[in-house]
Amino acid sequence: MGKALDELNKVRFLCVTREHDHSVAETNARIEKLLKKEIDDAVLFSPSEGFYHNHPIIITQNDYDLDLRNGDVGLIRRDESGELQAYFESAGSEKPRKVRAGYLNSYDTVFAMTIHKSQGSEFNDVVVILPEKRARKLLTRELLYTAVTRARKSVLIQSTEEVLQQCITQKVSRASGITERIKK
Repeated sequence: MGKALDELNKVRFLCVTREHDHSVAETNARIEKLLKKEIDDAVLFSPSEGFYHNHPIIITQNDYDLDLRNGDVGLIRRDESGELQAYFESAGSEKPRKVRAGYLNSYDTVFAMTIHKSQGSEFNDVVVILPEKRARKLLTRELLYTAVTRARKSVLIQSTEEVLQQCITQKVSRASGITERIKK
């Protein structure tokens, strides 16, 4: 199971938003559709509502009872009895932690994740998907830097030239007013 989690975390698709064009939701759905077509084995991979065997997930809210944190990535697998279990990397242990999938409340599919959610993570290869229509005001040099620095080996940026140029030239503008308050 540890090897499966390692493989899952080698490549990550990073998106600007959770919804709309070129989003996490859209990218996850496309990847599931492609994998279902490629694998063509309902036992190994059959995406559906709720959990399914070989379903990669990310925890979206802390669950102190289960000792899971927002951002923890896991893999759903059937155990020997056929029950769906979630497996998560366990700090300081080579053996993954196991949690019954039915106990999980706040999770999303995680072939893709937002750039924001990826902070603090590293992947061998990263695919950065920038939006063409909506959320362009979020495109900044700092956001792109965050996405690109998640990769250990390679980065592929999916974007139009115009959108990429906007992303490179637009800087974060802070409106906190802290500089003015300090000066006073």
